[in-house]
Amino acid sequence: MLNSFAEWLLLVSALSPTLFGLGLRCLMEKSHLWGIAFLLVVAISVLLCHLVLRGVSKSGERSNLRIVRFERRDSAVIGFLVTYALPLIGFESNSDFIVTIYVFVIVMLGLRHSGAYHFNPTMAIIFRYHFYSVRTDLDMERVVITKTPLTRTPPPLTVVMLNTSVALCPSSHDS
Repeated sequence: MLNSFAEWLLLVSALSPTLFGLGLRCLMEKSHLWGIAFLLVVAISVLLCHLVLRGVSKSGERSNLRIVRFERRDSAVIGFLVTYALPLIGFESNSDFIVTIYVFVIVMLGLRHSGAYHFNPTMAIIFRYHFYSVRTDLDMERVVITKTPLTRTPPPLTVVMLNTSVALCPSSHDS
């Protein structure tokens, strides 16, 4: 299990469009150091998240997960869209920039605390991962990350647990 390292990677990669927007905004405002820093965080976090998921997919300890029900939680999209809009806020002064960063950090901590790893458009678009909220036969909620879309309740899935609530379904083309 990767524990909190995987959680933070998934979270930062999920919020990378916001960081990308902040980076572009900083570059437009002639804050080149901040802009480059944000863009580097985006590139490194997304690539590192993919490499970690791929590595765990190949060598992680496998177990079976029986899913009784699964769903895509599209309601989370609204919260993420609001977060993605943060960079559009104009920076009139350094204090506006600091407030924007503060709001971003609060949103990130709130998402981490709520376990909202079931929506990650960056990993979905770039690397074709799918994120599902599932209920197991033991009546436990989990997030399942898979490269194969779920269209019906599957037979027991072979998964690698990233932490106590997030499971990765190893894909055949990652092996």
